[in-house]
Amino acid sequence: MKSKDIQKVVKIKYENGEDPTKIYRDLAGAVSLPTIKLWIKMINLTGSITLSSPPGCPRTVRTKAAIMKVKSRLNKKKRVQGGKGGSRDCGIVWIAWIATVSRIRQYHENRKDQKVK
Repeated sequence: MKSKDIQKVVKIKYENGEDPTKIYRDLAGAVSLPTIKLWIKMINLTGSITLSSPPGCPRTVRTKAAIMKVKSRLNKKKRVQGGKGGSRDCGIVWIAWIATVSRIRQYHENRKDQKVK
């Protein structure tokens, strides 16, 4: 948000009859010309310069507590899903399980063939 002092200066200069480019030159580029023109438009509509929110991206709070909270969340061990998806997450375990099942099937098929003979 632009300084309240600069806003007051722009308002006073405009009320004294100075045009936006003159105000811009007097402030030596502290505020851009489009901003001054926007403020003058606000003065004409409402009689004051009221900014609803600061321009730009929202500010983040950089306190020790917030930083520690983020670091602890990053360091926290991630949980592995239990139940159905557990063995699927680990590729090697899944391949070993498939190999074991196929060996068991082959064993039972061979046994059936031996009983039939």
